Amino acid sequence: MVKERKTKKQPIDELTDLRKKLTNLQRAEAKCNELEHWFSERVAQLETAIRQLQNEITEHRKIEKSLIESERLYRNIVVHSKDAIITVNQSGAVIYANPACESIFGYSPGEFITDSSLVTRTLHSDYQQQFNDFWGEYKAKKLFPKEKTEWARLHKDGHTICTENFFSNVFDDTGDIIGFQIIVRDITDRKLIEMRLNLQYNIVRILSESINVSEAMQKILHVVCENGRWVIGEIWLIDKDNDVLCLDTIWNKPLLEASEFEAISKKITFQNGIGLPGRVWESGKPAWIIDVGADTNFLRWSIALKIGLHSAFAFPIKSSGEVMGVMSFFSRDVEPPDDDMLRMFDAIGSQIGNFIERRRGEENIKIINQELQALIHASPVAIISLNSDKNITIWNRSAERIFGWTKDEVIGKPVPFIPEDKRAEFQFYCNRVWNGEVLADIEIVRMRKDGSRIYASLSVAPLFNDKGDVNGLMAAIEDITERKEMEKELRKIHLLESVGILAGGIAHDFNNLLTAILGNISLAKMFLNPKDRAYGRLSVSESACEQAKELSYRLLTFSKGGEPIRQPTLISKLVKETVDSVLANTNISCECNIPDDLYLVKIDTQQMKQVISHLIKNALEAITDNGLIRVYAKNITISKKDNLPIEEGDYVRLSVEDNGRGIPEENLPKIFDPYFSTKEMGSEKGMGLGLSICYSIIKKHEGFITVESTAGKETTFHVYLPGSRRLSNEGTDEESKAAGIGRILIMDDESFVRDAVGNILKYIGYEVEYSANGDEAVELYKKAKDSGKPFDAVILDLTVPGGMGGEIAIRKLLEINPEVKGIVSSGYADNPVMTDFRKYGFTEAITKPYTFAQMNDIIKRVLNR
Repeated sequence: MVKERKTKKQPIDELTDLRKKLTNLQRAEAKCNELEHWFSERVAQLETAIRQLQNEITEHRKIEKSLIESERLYRNIVVHSKDAIITVNQSGAVIYANPACESIFGYSPGEFITDSSLVTRTLHSDYQQQFNDFWGEYKAKKLFPKEKTEWARLHKDGHTICTENFFSNVFDDTGDIIGFQIIVRDITDRKLIEMRLNLQYNIVRILSESINVSEAMQKILHVVCENGRWVIGEIWLIDKDNDVLCLDTIWNKPLLEASEFEAISKKITFQNGIGLPGRVWESGKPAWIIDVGADTNFLRWSIALKIGLHSAFAFPIKSSGEVMGVMSFFSRDVEPPDDDMLRMFDAIGSQIGNFIERRRGEENIKIINQELQALIHASPVAIISLNSDKNITIWNRSAERIFGWTKDEVIGKPVPFIPEDKRAEFQFYCNRVWNGEVLADIEIVRMRKDGSRIYASLSVAPLFNDKGDVNGLMAAIEDITERKEMEKELRKIHLLESVGILAGGIAHDFNNLLTAILGNISLAKMFLNPKDRAYGRLSVSESACEQAKELSYRLLTFSKGGEPIRQPTLISKLVKETVDSVLANTNISCECNIPDDLYLVKIDTQQMKQVISHLIKNALEAITDNGLIRVYAKNITISKKDNLPIEEGDYVRLSVEDNGRGIPEENLPKIFDPYFSTKEMGSEKGMGLGLSICYSIIKKHEGFITVESTAGKETTFHVYLPGSRRLSNEGTDEESKAAGIGRILIMDDESFVRDAVGNILKYIGYEVEYSANGDEAVELYKKAKDSGKPFDAVILDLTVPGGMGGEIAIRKLLEINPEVKGIVSSGYADNPVMTDFRKYGFTEAITKPYTFAQMNDIIKRVLNR
């Protein structure tokens, strides 16, 4: 290579270049130094940063480790928590559920995650609306309330659980809400304890505050249902008469339509051991039904299921260990048995039973007190009580009436009715009672307010306080003043009764004698010519015997104490004779229109004469000298349209009319009252008893008396007597002389009666046999029948002293011959056999004494039947 030749210019350029390079080197060195310094500083900074980073890494690792530990602890807490924890994302899906969900709800966490609707489906239907309101408020505000909510939820097996529910939002790193979390705590046991305590408190309060049993039972049913899950409550009480349980009270929650269930419950009853109430009654212990639909001994299961009832429980209402009723409750949920609650209600049942017994006792005492007060005030005797100071505390109305002092005048004051001379006696009786003695029926004398004295009967007993000490007395005082007077009269009455018995016996014997006398007179007249003087004398004697017969009737009437001795009678003759007798010594005109065809009437002739006599005398006093009396009678038939207080049928109406001063209208209703009179009192004018006696006599004859009057013009009295259409067949002696044909048996204990009657019948033509008593008559009748010559009629005396009388004899004769024709005869016209002879088996009856014509007429009537 050709070596280039250097010039002068080249070294300068090289030097310049070197200088530039040196400058650049110097600059580079300076830059390098600067960089080295920067680097040194940067290294120092990096070392500081590295050390800080290393510290941060160490701290981060600590935090990370702590977070991992916290997460582990959190998950451990969540997993092992007894509260159910459920996490829900923004779309409403469950993304986490802890194991406690299964123990609380019965559903596994997986079931919650796969079926998010369980969150709401486990809510009890009663709380669904409350949850909807809660959720609507959250969606509007995106905030949950801080306070907890208490809801009832349903377990998977159907039973109800009580829960506390806490809600909180879940946020991401930026603070946005990405979901929420629910913490559910089972507070069933706590709520049950609270409910039981609350129930016990409320029931005790109800029992202490209620006025009566009905009010308490209604409130208890209400509070049990309202404090629990029960929708219907019932009370069944034992009907001891029929030995069944009957519904007493039923209550249901207002929203439940239970009318059909209630209607059926009111209709049925439960026997011992039948149905839920019956089982509790039988065992005397509480009972629980998980589901009534599956219970074969639940009678109302169909209607229960219709309204959604499932679980039920019942407990006995007891008093002194004895079941007196049953309470039962129903739920719409399926509830497992709660033994603790049953034990609680078993104790409550005894409290309720004791309350019922106590209230019933109080009500009975109240009723007894009211009845006692009513009895005290209604008592016809004076009821008076004294306290320990012997001041009056009770003074009833009879005390006011008997003694004259009013209640206001004596209450709180000493007894005012003790006479001065009886104070020692009063103190003596008080001391005996204060010593605990009971006095009865002590006769005392006491004083009225007006100073008059009364006889009284005293009965008194002590009153005791709670300690058994006497602290008062109660006395019953009866005014016996009238009784003391009546006792005097009763002694007279007893004497009169003795005389009456004697009179009855005398009348009977007298009638037997008259029968013999009349019979012999009749027989004697048959042997005489009516023109003979002896015939006339005998007729006079016969008439005297008829008057004696009336006398015997008076004796019988007296012996009966005034009761009428009634016999069938043609009243025409009686009325005419009585009117003529009363008006015999007056100048008063009387129009008498009494037809002879009047019905027979069954009357006591003497008493009826008294009635007619009173009415005629009453008319005489009402008219002046120019007055007129009209007496008339007619047969009538009474029906309902006549509006009279007597039976329908045939009657004889006897009327007594006068044209006197009449009776004022205001006095007409009182005209038959005893002692009522518009006349002056005295021996001449009487005591106002005449018309009341008439009324009494007519009433005893089953009739009626009434009056019509116009003041200042006229008065008419109408007497209605029951009549019979049967006409009298009594004939005259001449009509009865026809010969008799037949065999007659006469039974009478009096030989003179047998002879008199037998001789008459023989004279007429009858065959006659005699017997002294019923045994002989029966034997004779049987022999005659067996021999082929039976008796056509039998006359039987009703009364045979010491032997068989007619009443028994006719029964034995009817056994021999049911067609026997028996005539009963007696001097006792008032005997029931005489007044109703057909009832006792007789064909006819005839009262002693009787005439030949009467006997002959009776026998002919009997034989012609």
